[in-house]
Amino acid sequence: MIAVSGTFHLARNESLLLLLLFLLLFPLSIFSEDEWFPEQLKNLIKPCQWEKRNLGTEFHTSVEVSAESTYPRLYGDGLLIEHVNKKLEGLANKVFKDFVDHEKHTQEEHNDDFGGCYLSYHLFPVQCLPNLISIYGFEFQHRACPHGWTHYEGRNFWQNKDTIVEISLSDLFLKKSDWCNFLLQYCVHHFKSTRYGYYASDDGYIPELEPEDLEIFVLSERELVIIFRSYRVGGWADGPDVIAIPYYKLKEFINPKGPLKELPVIISLF
Repeated sequence: MIAVSGTFHLARNESLLLLLLFLLLFPLSIFSEDEWFPEQLKNLIKPCQWEKRNLGTEFHTSVEVSAESTYPRLYGDGLLIEHVNKKLEGLANKVFKDFVDHEKHTQEEHNDDFGGCYLSYHLFPVQCLPNLISIYGFEFQHRACPHGWTHYEGRNFWQNKDTIVEISLSDLFLKKSDWCNFLLQYCVHHFKSTRYGYYASDDGYIPELEPEDLEIFVLSERELVIIFRSYRVGGWADGPDVIAIPYYKLKEFINPKGPLKELPVIISLF
């Protein structure tokens, strides 16, 4: 039997004190349990209401099975807020449902020597402007094996007049500029100069970064934050490998009419 609790929210008649306490302590409880949140983003989490789904441990399999999915419900109204809230709810529910369905119908016997089957999926708002919203997320799965896996994601939404787009990195920069090569060289130089991860080795494996390594990103107030896939630039860190590039270093490549124009720091640059 599967015990699943649905999404929950704070009742309207609960006191403001309880609401504030919940908003403060809930994110901190996630940080204390999980080590997949970049230090560069921990102080940027925005106020919001949290929705959560849990899978209980009552499950007919040879090992313990548990799952947790958390996502924000952003405050406010309007086309962008409505679109992003609906999108995040859909993403979190799909990840949760896919995991539960897989474990519910699988007939395989797990090796309990390697622990149980676990899902931890969380989404966080790190930028919430009227026309620009940036979301960081991570998903951890462990299926009774020696090692689990972690997937990071960055989702960035821009409202341009009456159109909402989920932007890619190329949308931030002038099309004919050499922004991609600049970013790749910047990252390599940073990792080499700080002797970070694999770049600390003088005779071992040194990654050659490619454009697809830059695909996961979020937009903070003053920096472009790039999050690398697990084991791409380092192999032993507990959290994601992250680099934060100040926007002023990207000025010559930024499209002044693109999504970054919504940031006050970009307005000052131009």
